[in-house]
Amino acid sequence: MDRKKKFFITIILIFSVMFNLFLHKQLLKEFISKEENSNVFLPNGNFLKIFSVDFSKPIIADFYWIKLIGNLDISKKDKETGEKLYKYTLLITDLDPYFYLPYILGGSYLTEKDRFNMFRRGSVILKKGIKFLPEKWQLSFLLGYLSFFEQNNVKQGLKYLKKCLILKTTPSDIKKLIRFIIMNFSFPETIR
Repeated sequence: MDRKKKFFITIILIFSVMFNLFLHKQLLKEFISKEENSNVFLPNGNFLKIFSVDFSKPIIADFYWIKLIGNLDISKKDKETGEKLYKYTLLITDLDPYFYLPYILGGSYLTEKDRFNMFRRGSVILKKGIKFLPEKWQLSFLLGYLSFFEQNNVKQGLKYLKKCLILKTTPSDIKKLIRFIIMNFSFPETIR
């Protein structure tokens, strides 16, 4: 490799490291910040993915996960809290699509009628989780159950519940429950 190429690669590496240090410093400032009630700008997860080194993406996702768990009052049932939950969950799962817990938290809370009633957004999160973590039966079961009983969408509910029956990781008791649901509640008029 000639001298110009080495110099160019070195400059790019230095720029990349400096930019990552800047990003981490900004994230740390935001994480330590006590402004819990202010509307914090959340960067796009895909944008952060492009400008982060591979090993730092899960670390950044963990920072936002801790911030979400620490600052978001899920007992509130207002639309603003639901929007924050949705944005944080998308950001975290964009940075680390194999981080399992945000899918469960975001998907289950957003789809509940009694809480946020944002079924479309919750189902987007759960479907994304199923795409990246197809072996996790809990995601398919949760989406199927919530579709079936919260939204009375029998067709979609059956689709995801049947996926659970196929997965080897699904416990036998859950498979029995799913078979019971399919046999006894698969007609729309039987659902409340």
